[in-house]
Amino acid sequence: MYKVLIVSDSHGLKEQLKQIKERHEAEYLLHCGDSELDMDEDAMTGFLKVRGNCDFDVRYPLEQTFAINETVFFIAHGHLHDVKMDLTKISYRGEELGANIVCFGHTHVAGVQKDGGPSINQSRQHPSS
Repeated sequence: MYKVLIVSDSHGLKEQLKQIKERHEAEYLLHCGDSELDMDEDAMTGFLKVRGNCDFDVRYPLEQTFAINETVFFIAHGHLHDVKMDLTKISYRGEELGANIVCFGHTHVAGVQKDGGPSINQSRQHPSS
């Protein structure tokens, strides 16, 4: 079994991101955008990351997929998929990419949803919890 740490919308909180990484022993670190940090910032080291609407480092990709064994993750910030309205667009995008799990932020609301399609993971607003 593996642990995946998922955060989003940390909005420049460098020290809190570092503390979260130290406190949680996760094999995989995902940041779903709006870090407001440069991609090479020390606090972002080790994270698979995407660009949010508040990120200005264009080296961040808008979305990413990766696999752990047979589980495919789709990561996006969510602003381009209108996640504040509903999860239809991001769910369909996850299906297009063959994802089993979809991770996003943008809403500043933590949650998990399981349906007939890929699992939807809405990451926490701030990494301090």
